[in-house]
Amino acid sequence: MSFATTDIRGVEKLLKKLDRLDTEMQRKIANASLRQGAKITQKAVKKEAPVKRGVLKRAVTVRVKKGRKKGIFGFNVLFNIKKFPQLVYYTKGSASGKRYFIPAAVEFGHGNAKKNRFMKRGFLLSGKAVLKKLKEMLMSGLKAVK
Repeated sequence: MSFATTDIRGVEKLLKKLDRLDTEMQRKIANASLRQGAKITQKAVKKEAPVKRGVLKRAVTVRVKKGRKKGIFGFNVLFNIKKFPQLVYYTKGSASGKRYFIPAAVEFGHGNAKKNRFMKRGFLLSGKAVLKKLKEMLMSGLKAVK
């Protein structure tokens, strides 16, 4: 599994203003900003996903998460296997009951099939737009508080 992190440069003033707010308001502004940025990445990943039956595209979802350290936020782009159980393949006749996660098999390749790095492409293509949206949303959130 690959993880991508990034720092937003040039927003020190925004962050200082954000620090002046109470914790609950900081969380609300950060979550709203991250959700909007995550939607951009979700659209990019869906656009890059290979289509046979369209299950991969429909299963892409996002979830805002908080880090273990105070003030650390992020988002995950993942696949909803509860809604789309066909994304997990169980081998037939296998005593060990092996199971395969189809999106990972597509992303990293399997058997003779070549890898299709659709998740990585989606993240890389959406990076600048996400940072722009985050900055925009942080600014609008801070203006709304005044």
